[in-house]
Amino acid sequence: MFRISSNQMKALSDSTRRAYEKRAIKALLEIFPSKEETLGADGMLMMVQEGIDRSRRYGIKNQSEVFMYTALMLTIGGRFDEDQLIPWASSILSNNTNSSSDKISRLYKAAVFYTNATYGADGSFFLNALNKICCAKHSDFYEMMRANDPIGSIVQKLEHFYPEKSAFIGTDILMRWVCKEIEISQAGRSETRVHVDRFLYLILMFLWGSEFTKDPQLSNLASMTQKSMSGMESIDLFEITQEHARCMLEDRPFKPSSAY
Repeated sequence: MFRISSNQMKALSDSTRRAYEKRAIKALLEIFPSKEETLGADGMLMMVQEGIDRSRRYGIKNQSEVFMYTALMLTIGGRFDEDQLIPWASSILSNNTNSSSDKISRLYKAAVFYTNATYGADGSFFLNALNKICCAKHSDFYEMMRANDPIGSIVQKLEHFYPEKSAFIGTDILMRWVCKEIEISQAGRSETRVHVDRFLYLILMFLWGSEFTKDPQLSNLASMTQKSMSGMESIDLFEITQEHARCMLEDRPFKPSSAY
């Protein structure tokens, strides 16, 4: 009788996973060519490996579906399933009445709608928001934080900077999120908030996703926000991100289903 030991099974599983990782990286770079420069080989491997592990949490194991999940990570954020500003993603993934294929199909359709509405077909919405932030006066941020209603002032400023995304999220969700983040900041439970101006950090979260500091794609930006801002104006940080943003937007629109 033919038997396969547990070690042999693990070796077979590891071999299958490594083969998938190679195919996935090649296919993803056809969709997101800028990632070869911004992430490199190690970064792409990390994204693919995280895509496997994170999608498994939601019962997504089929290779083509895992690939689609990873493509979504590269499009709407490496931690899109935890992003408080796009609650529809976690809602779809946590609905266990949906099959894994249904989850991916719904996520994909929602993500295309979301990116078109918040980035624009050519990425102009996002870049316009960045330009507005870079042109803003740093002193205005501090005056706003000292206002009688800082939460309302912050929401209004975010709506001014990025009206398309603000409209998509909705004022109620945006208000609750800002209120929660201000409470966390004041409680001093986040090391990042100790080192970075409160409003600056909120803007970065608003632009890149509420969990951007955990996103492997944004490791350089996350590292910068975790360092002391001594000697660097906050606005400089946004100027640094502009080139990364332009590279990212070169890859839109995306059609991951056609490349794997």
